[in-house]
Amino acid sequence: MDIRSFLAFELPEFVKEELSGLIRSFNRGISKVRWVKRENMHLTVLFLGNISEETIPAMAQDISDICKRFSPFIVRMEGVGCFPNLRNPKVIWVGIDGEIERMAKFHESLIMNLSKYGIKQENRTYRPHLTLGRVKGNSNIKDRMVGMISKGRDITDKEFILQELVLFKSDLRPRGPLYTKLNSWSLLKYNMED
Repeated sequence: MDIRSFLAFELPEFVKEELSGLIRSFNRGISKVRWVKRENMHLTVLFLGNISEETIPAMAQDISDICKRFSPFIVRMEGVGCFPNLRNPKVIWVGIDGEIERMAKFHESLIMNLSKYGIKQENRTYRPHLTLGRVKGNSNIKDRMVGMISKGRDITDKEFILQELVLFKSDLRPRGPLYTKLNSWSLLKYNMED
């Protein structure tokens, strides 16, 4: 049986609290945005798509081997933005700054080592971010995005550590996705010069 899945980092509670506060402040008067629930907040590393449950044990070993070669990432939140652009926002996010180049190497290692399971390389550059919400249809959001971006400058620049990679199963439901943790790995390398 195939399952829809992705790899992501768990977030510290203070980061989830900050993101929840931003969502509460943005939510007033905005329609047609599906905001991310606190329990679903994470930093996606790689969307795997539909994978066979039978491949998970072998994939888990490969992922474990990669995680042993990397130390935890030190990052911080930086500003609010949207994909693909301000004229047609579809995803509202908080940016990530810090050890982005190392994270890109980690992302690339995962793609290279998991390609034998049918995981395909994305056509775009890896840009770590924290999704706040997804815009549904035509919304009044584009008129409010400039204010959201301005308000997003106030988010903390406090550093946090990404150290637990999780394999999540994603079940799409009418009220929003349900994420189930299937496996997790700690980044174990202690040499900070991966």
